[in-house]
Amino acid sequence: MFPPLVRVFVLSIPTRQPLAGYLQDEQWPGSSVRSIEELNDAIRAHSSLAGLTSYNTALERMGPKHDPKAVVDSNGAVHGVDGVHIVDAFIMPNIPSANTNLPTMMLAERIAGRWL
Repeated sequence: MFPPLVRVFVLSIPTRQPLAGYLQDEQWPGSSVRSIEELNDAIRAHSSLAGLTSYNTALERMGPKHDPKAVVDSNGAVHGVDGVHIVDAFIMPNIPSANTNLPTMMLAERIAGRWL
């Protein structure tokens, strides 16, 4: 599925610097996936997570700094990184039960209004 060099790199990302000091746990595909075959199987089994069937939401959610699963605050500022803001569907704290286009536009307008 992937060229050999990409396979080795992808499997080693969580353990390489500078990320190794920041990552607490691997959410997907999980720490049990360590071989190329297991990675390929996980990607095939969860193709929607690879962006093949839908757009991802609520993966890197918005919340206060003390929330261990929150990546950005309510203004889209990335925790621990100065000057970087993100506004996208993947910062929504919960997955909407409808198409994500309108909620994403509303989120972007609301956060952009705070910046201006």
